Amino acid sequence: MDASQFKRIFIPLSNNLYRIAIRLTCNIQSAEDLVQDTFLRLWTHRDNLPSDITPEGYAITTMRNLYYDTVRKRHLDESSKVAEEIHIPSDTDIIHQLEVLDASHRIRNLINSLPDRQLQVIIMKDVEGLDTNEIKALTGLTDINIRTTLSRARTTIRKQFKNILDHGCK
Repeated sequence: MDASQFKRIFIPLSNNLYRIAIRLTCNIQSAEDLVQDTFLRLWTHRDNLPSDITPEGYAITTMRNLYYDTVRKRHLDESSKVAEEIHIPSDTDIIHQLEVLDASHRIRNLINSLPDRQLQVIIMKDVEGLDTNEIKALTGLTDINIRTTLSRARTTIRKQFKNILDHGCK
């Protein structure tokens, strides 16, 4: 089918297709897009159209199929998004969360059990996020004293926490 035959057969159907598209989509812009997609589909398949078709019925059927394919695809996309958004924690997730909570509680207790100077410096550095110069100004310690104190505090916590993990005791 050449362009002139296509225009002669299908273009006069555009008003009827548009009315049906408005009823399907309930939206003027979507209806216009649907009619345009229908003409595009008809044009790309013009050489494969059966000779015994009713052009109006074929065009309407093509348009409805396009519409239902779009609705189906949109529904599948929304369903997959909803499925991705729903996160039901498994038993292992809950157990992992409890283990993390327990570990953070134990580390907090270990930090609180440090000697006063180490406690003060580690809180300033690791909890409050102060830099070495700020800690130096607040405590009067030198850079070397701050680094040494932090190293000793972290080593103590690391050893005690490893002991807790290895032996399961407090």
